Amino acid sequence: MALEKFRAPQLPNPPDVYDVQQIRQLVRVLELYFNQLDSNTPNYAQSYRATTFIGGSYQRTYLAITATYTVLTTDAIIEATSGTFTVNLPTAVGLTGQDFTFYNSGGGVITIDGSGAETISGSGTTTVASGKSKSIVSNGANWLITSAT
Repeated sequence: MALEKFRAPQLPNPPDVYDVQQIRQLVRVLELYFNQLDSNTPNYAQSYRATTFIGGSYQRTYLAITATYTVLTTDAIIEATSGTFTVNLPTAVGLTGQDFTFYNSGGGVITIDGSGAETISGSGTTTVASGKSKSIVSNGANWLITSAT
């Protein structure tokens, strides 16, 4: 057997103090991995570059909205607190790995609209019902739904 003499390298000793950014990065990578297991669009997790956050600040911005809104690239978590309206996405081109999470705590239905002819997992729009959430990520050309509740 070819692997009889194989020996795995020793794992490094864990640090005495854990860096918050590294823990958040690890959690995000694991979320993406497990979301891909249940996803209708597998194999897009490789577009996420976790190294972006090492040594930097990783704090996701939160925004509450109540009417039609155009998402900014600086937005991250967007909560629709009332009504039925449309949220317009920025272009996915040049934003590979950019992700947004939408949560609908209001009573209406939120429609998420791709920019121009860009799609969201193959459709021009997607919806988020009351009490539900949806996360999307850019693959550089279109948007992909990575998780939905």
